[in-house]
Amino acid sequence: MKKKITLIIGFSLLFILLYLVFAGKPLNKEYHFNPEWKINVSNPTIQKASPGDKIIPFRLGKNSGYFTPEGKIVTYKMAPDKASFSDNYFAVYDSNATQVQFYSNDGTEQGILQSDGYPYFCEDNIFVMLPGGSSFSKCDETGMPQWTWYGSIPLTTFAVKKDFTAAGFIDGSIKLFDNRTGEVILEFSPGGSDYPCIYGLDITDDGQYIACLCGQDRQRFVLAKRENIQTKILFHTFISDETKTRSFVYWTKNQDKVLYNTKNNVGIYDMKDGSHTVIKCQSHIIDVAETDSLLFLLEKSQNNYSVDVIEKTNTHTGHFDFTANNAFIKTYDNALFLGRDANISKIQVSRK
Repeated sequence: MKKKITLIIGFSLLFILLYLVFAGKPLNKEYHFNPEWKINVSNPTIQKASPGDKIIPFRLGKNSGYFTPEGKIVTYKMAPDKASFSDNYFAVYDSNATQVQFYSNDGTEQGILQSDGYPYFCEDNIFVMLPGGSSFSKCDETGMPQWTWYGSIPLTTFAVKKDFTAAGFIDGSIKLFDNRTGEVILEFSPGGSDYPCIYGLDITDDGQYIACLCGQDRQRFVLAKRENIQTKILFHTFISDETKTRSFVYWTKNQDKVLYNTKNNVGIYDMKDGSHTVIKCQSHIIDVAETDSLLFLLEKSQNNYSVDVIEKTNTHTGHFDFTANNAFIKTYDNALFLGRDANISKIQVSRK
């Protein structure tokens, strides 16, 4: 009997010890999304940006301009037809697109694009896509052409970084340009499919890595590395759910992951460990935004939008749906900015 009591006491003490050890461990941290403000942009009061303010571009239907993380609209422009925006420049134009006036982000006139065609701004890079869809010009900050690429094969994708630009073509070829000179420093065709075409494309900031979605019938995602004037295929995979529309390909800000969108999935290739993850998505991805630890994917099917949230550990964390005529997502610091029809909302993201 005494031995039995001793065993019971021993097991009880062991249980209490284990409980104290595991109960004392902190619970897994969870993400919290807290709405901070909401503004209407259909008839806004324009406020002057303070020195050092971050200025974020937006376009929601005919309403376009720039806002700050504090919710101030600092530039507003009606865009009844077409528009192009970057962090630094914007232009509103019609289908003729001749002698297009463009502006800096504070609304002051910057210059007139001397090449006729559709403007395309990416940060401080200024391009004009020339009539015919196979040629383009790189312009300076006043709108004067610095160099022009004249081609005969229609462009399907275009990826711009500070020093390099990559263009994908309907014949399945890719060209990499030096933004300073317009020199073609690399040209290759990934191949491997029955019908070649480049559906999605992105490059790293240094122009060393090129990722693309290419081909029909045995469609592939291809990751290549530039080695002088040649390319080396580092990874490729065939796509089971092929897409026949332009696809989103996106390098993360720190260049350690590349995402690509197929018909029903998003693929993620991790440069650090060479892993490849496929996550089901709701519909066609139209934009990607990221914080330090999260990726936000904006997807659209007619007037139905979804935002999928993916941790940078390649784990799907959640999603939410909404209906709208127009929408966008932006991020700054650890905040998500969601544009929906005539409203912009700030959602603060934290983990605790």
